[in-house]
Amino acid sequence: MVDSFTFFSSISKLQKLTTFKYNEECFFKKSEKKFNIKFSKLNKIVFICNKKDDPDLSLLSLYDKQNLSNNFINSFPNYPSAYQNINEIELVNYEDFLEKLKQEDYDYEYSDIYNGKDIFFKCDIYN
Repeated sequence: MVDSFTFFSSISKLQKLTTFKYNEECFFKKSEKKFNIKFSKLNKIVFICNKKDDPDLSLLSLYDKQNLSNNFINSFPNYPSAYQNINEIELVNYEDFLEKLKQEDYDYEYSDIYNGKDIFFKCDIYN
């Protein structure tokens, strides 16, 4: 769990940051502090999903991941204004994520994701 205020305000000062890579197990704690950040050269975000054979050490349920995760770009601080220069969002091992989601979704609550309507929890691709 990473404090979003400290983390994003710090990395926004990196003038040469062009690519931001992080894993699905990286969670950003929402901050009550208001802050305005801007990434001048950031043009690519790489979101790395776990491989289907990787052990799941987080012990979070799908419900927890949906409601507590806040780890996709649409939940980042100052979204979308701070990320205007993003040209590419790369999803690594996304097929493995979808396969694991289908196996664990007993109530079909997340069918919008594996049917292609959404990309990740609380992320409408049409927005």
